[in-house]
Amino acid sequence: MVLVPVELSETSVLSNYNVSVVESSLPDGLPGALLKTLTGRSIDFAVKVEFFSEVFVDAQPLNRPKFEERAKEIDLGGTKVKALEVLAPRLGIGTLLRLGSTNVFVSRRPDAPLPAELLLSLLKG
Repeated sequence: MVLVPVELSETSVLSNYNVSVVESSLPDGLPGALLKTLTGRSIDFAVKVEFFSEVFVDAQPLNRPKFEERAKEIDLGGTKVKALEVLAPRLGIGTLLRLGSTNVFVSRRPDAPLPAELLLSLLKG
């Protein structure tokens, strides 16, 4: 997983990191030494989200009441966070995580393994 220091709306940058299978090259910004390790695997990204409306649920922009109603509490490395499957326009399905007032979009579905330490650093940072 890659932490990308851009906004969710910067889809042209983020789509480079949303790789389903690494074949012969890595996205710009990743060290070439990782190519052997990542070949045949997927790359996902995580990015902070400022507004719920940047993601969609039921073909509509998400809002706080809908998030609170539908999100499930999950354990992320010993910390309770709220999680909801959402759609990021032009990027695809992923998970919106919330800790306190911080939101993070992860380009993985909620039932996929999540790298707790990495995501908590983003949620708490």
